[in-house]
Amino acid sequence: MSTIRRRGLLCGLVLLGVAVPALASHNEPKAARTLKATLVKSYAPCTAPNTATSTALPACGPVVPTDPTCDFGPKGSGTATATVLTGSVHDVQLQVSLKGLAANCEGQTLAGVVTVRVTVDDCAGDSCTLPDFPDFVVGTCTVTNGACKFKGTVNSQAPGLLLTGRTTGIEILGCAVKNAAARTFTCGVFVP
Repeated sequence: MSTIRRRGLLCGLVLLGVAVPALASHNEPKAARTLKATLVKSYAPCTAPNTATSTALPACGPVVPTDPTCDFGPKGSGTATATVLTGSVHDVQLQVSLKGLAANCEGQTLAGVVTVRVTVDDCAGDSCTLPDFPDFVVGTCTVTNGACKFKGTVNSQAPGLLLTGRTTGIEILGCAVKNAAARTFTCGVFVP
């Protein structure tokens, strides 16, 4: 068979989707090793607007906190950080720090959660995306003196999720701090 015919046949097979070997890969940036977020108070979504803003945007009032039992005090703040750990074992360290919490939070146990989507080069020699992990718990802390802080890792909560030598992209679809089932604080920004 001539070279031109072979190339034409190969192109035809590729266009038809007939089995042609592929390399396992998915596009990821050269570096994306740290994610930092601030935490804000979490409120219920507006599903049935009953008022409007001064610019006529539909809204719900009054506001309804998703957790009325814990709040920031006047000087309260919170942060959440995810950092890739490299070395003999690959992992992601997740850290939450809250301070200046109101007295009504004292003694309550809070849990840091993330909703993530994982894409990895680990499925029969090809890339694949795992089902989303909603409200994946990364650590807990008990509020003491208006503060709550913890560190945890992905592999300590889900052993084997992150494998050394496998390209893994983790999309952070959401992050929050929960008090039992109630979302207390969520990742966001505050515009004074």
